[in-house]
Amino acid sequence: SFPAYLASLMESEDVQVGGETGVTTISFGASGTSGYSVNGVSWPGWDHEGEGKYVEEFCLDKTYQMNLGRVSGSQNPDGPVLSTAYHPYHQHINHFQVYESQDNTGEVVRKGEWRDVAPAWGTVMRFRPARYTGDVVLHCHLLQHEDNGMMSLMKVSACGEKKG
Repeated sequence: SFPAYLASLMESEDVQVGGETGVTTISFGASGTSGYSVNGVSWPGWDHEGEGKYVEEFCLDKTYQMNLGRVSGSQNPDGPVLSTAYHPYHQHINHFQVYESQDNTGEVVRKGEWRDVAPAWGTVMRFRPARYTGDVVLHCHLLQHEDNGMMSLMKVSACGEKKG
């Protein structure tokens, strides 16, 4: 059995689509200053303060749903997003549950599976930050892409705590 903090989120009704500032999709791409980016921004560095430091912000004890992949060309913006690029998404600290996937074979990911790495194309994930507050790293799990800017931070705070 799973620990309590990994209780299934598949049937959760109290789910916020997107984070606290409204971002609904985390996209890896070939843009930005170094050629690799997360949501169009290359990794600005650990000491960066200001716009672009966080891809999104989340609160403890809330359930979130995020799309992994590009939304451009998607016929169904509320369902799995479509992407032609292969990038494995990796999120530190908080595991996520695969809510939807374009992988209909179940060979790569399966609906309902708990992960910390999943394809960043056509995957919809749900997660609930439960214990840790602070900066959380997310990145492409291909080392060359991560090292060249396909990395970012998300911020997890206690609800009501001043953000920024």
